Amino acid sequence: SWQLQHRKNYASEADIAARRLTWLESRELVEEQNDRPDSWTAELNEFADLTWPEFQAKRLMAPQNCSSDASAKLPEALDWRQKIP
Repeated sequence: SWQLQHRKNYASEADIAARRLTWLESRELVEEQNDRPDSWTAELNEFADLTWPEFQAKRLMAPQNCSSDASAKLPEALDWRQKIP
C-alpha cells in the first residue's frame, strides 16, 4: 500500500482519518490530471498526505525578495575575464 511504501506512521486514529482524506483528495487531483489527453502524467508521492499549507511549511523556503533594483546603472557589456584575479 502507499502508506507502507512511503513508511507513513500516524499518531492516532483521528490522524489516520485526516491523512487518508487528504490522500484521497490528492489521488483525485492525480486522476484528473492523468485523464487529460496530451498532457504530463502525475503520480502520488510521499507528500500526498499533506495539505498544500503543510507542504509549504515543511518543504518550501520562505519567500525572498529577489527583485532587481530598476534604478541600478548597469553597463551595456562586461568582460568577466577581467574580473578574475
